[in-house]
Amino acid sequence: MINEMAWRTLSTDAWVTVETIETPASIVCYILITRLTAPRYWNGPDP
Repeated sequence: MINEMAWRTLSTDAWVTVETIETPASIVCYILITRLTAPRYWNGPDP
């Protein structure tokens, strides 16, 4: 959604800058959220 809004409202150079920053930032956020929440659900049953 943010990509679509940026693509339609910004110049090509500005859109490329947004994509250059947004894509790696999104991946890092996804990894951090997964690392923080996954252990709670991936641990086996307590003995």
